[in-house]
Parts: sequence; C-alpha cells; structure tokens
Amino acid sequence: MAHHQINAELSTLCYLEKNGQYLMLHRTVKKNDVNHDKWIGVGGHF
Repeated sequence: MAHHQINAELSTLCYLEKNGQYLMLHRTVKKNDVNHDKWIGVGGHF
C-alpha cells in the first residue's frame, strides 16, 4: 500500500454575520496571492 504525505497548514476561518450580512475580505494587493481577487472570510494561521 502506497503512503502519500499531505502538506497542510493549520488555519482558522471565521464568518462574522450581522443582520444577514457577512464581513468578507477582497484580496487585491498581492500579485502572487493564490487568493488574488477573491472574497475570503476572516481567519489566520496558528
């Protein structure tokens, strides 16, 4: 049986909601960002 290693990072994801609206971040500054021009939730790394 072959074993494959998965490289994963621990991170958090939080959805902040108020009155049916969500706080999201629009990633536009870093050109080489894998999330460039995407809307993402608030979070961070451990």
